[in-house]
Amino acid sequence: QVIDIQNQSTTITVSIGVSIIGDNFADAQMLVDQTILARDKVASDGGGSAMLSVIEKEHNDDNDGKVDDNAVVQNIIDGLAKHQFYLVYLPIANLHGDGGEKYEAFARLKDNDGNYVNPGTVFQVAHRNNLGKDIDRWIIREIVTVLAERKKQGTDTLGFIKITDETLADP
Repeated sequence: QVIDIQNQSTTITVSIGVSIIGDNFADAQMLVDQTILARDKVASDGGGSAMLSVIEKEHNDDNDGKVDDNAVVQNIIDGLAKHQFYLVYLPIANLHGDGGEKYEAFARLKDNDGNYVNPGTVFQVAHRNNLGKDIDRWIIREIVTVLAERKKQGTDTLGFIKITDETLADP
């Protein structure tokens, strides 16, 4: 969609993620994470559309709906080694007219089969298994590389990330 405001045009695209709450709804964070995954999938496919996400039951019904940490830990380790982590960027609106672009970066993970791994699950398991600082280091390296490239292209860009308390406490 092209929008004209005061003789200036801009193009706007929208990426929408929607999740359905069903009988297997576990908690609010799961709903938010699934919605974000759906939105990220649409955005990574070029945006300008919507995706519906249906929350599926956990594969291990015998463990009271708890996630298998070992499988997620292996996904994290593989993701770091095989470059299956990637960043998605959320533009930060500039309300004061300052120059330059500002983005918040979020890490996402695909498993060995190319499926998106729930980010809430990834970071909860990473925290429980002391892998947060490994993910944070990857994020820091990646965003510094991206910002350096943008600087070479002459674009003034600021990147914001969230890091874990584990990283802050690491000497």
